[in-house]
Amino acid sequence: MTTLNFHGATFSYQPTRLPATIAEQGAKYRGQAYQRYQHIHTEINNKGSKYRGVAY
Repeated sequence: MTTLNFHGATFSYQPTRLPATIAEQGAKYRGQAYQRYQHIHTEINNKGSKYRGVAY
């Protein structure tokens, strides 16, 4: 968890972790092999979401 300060107000920030798996195919960049991660698609629940006080 990270604590952020903006104009004297303190906010707590905890990023949401998305489920991911290692992709079947590897990749190379400048001769170095690395693993790619793929996002697992999940339904997003927008119930109760608000943006600038307006529910959507």
